[in-house]
Amino acid sequence: MTLLSMKSSFLHFSALVALASSGFFQPLLLATVPVALDVATVRAKMSEAKNLAKANNVAGAEQVLLTLNRAKPNTAGWHMETAQRLMGTAEQLAREARPASIAPLTASALSHLAQADTLTTDARIRAAAKTLAGFIHERYLADRKSALASFQSAALLSPTTATSAKEAADRLQKTEDKARAKVNPTGK
Repeated sequence: MTLLSMKSSFLHFSALVALASSGFFQPLLLATVPVALDVATVRAKMSEAKNLAKANNVAGAEQVLLTLNRAKPNTAGWHMETAQRLMGTAEQLAREARPASIAPLTASALSHLAQADTLTTDARIRAAAKTLAGFIHERYLADRKSALASFQSAALLSPTTATSAKEAADRLQKTEDKARAKVNPTGK
């Protein structure tokens, strides 16, 4: 393992720890299926999905990614996991400056997050779905209004665990207030 890959692995692990501590990622969502995949297989599947997405075959990419899911199919956890995998692929494509391939992945991820939200009554899982939806709206779609609504909804659903959503909602609200003040400095 090279120093660069060790640093990358550490950063990835640090991000997961941060997500877990913020209440965004819920390990209980992953009811494991008794199929163990080795790292080489996972990498190959992720690469295949990325190549399919580059070729504008989002349905094919999603099908490949679904084979990696560990959660029970058609559950809130399964939809959350699918959305996270789709956004991982979108992030890889963003790093490769392929914006045309990202929009269909985000649309599919948002659809899965909406399904996750409707399939569970657990406020933490619903808040996690709304938090990820807010992130997608803000980071990938530049839709601050939808991002703010998603973050606020997440914070209301689970005030004690959705701290990252509350912080994001506060940040976006302040940005919106500043923009409004610049447009209308007198407040009328």
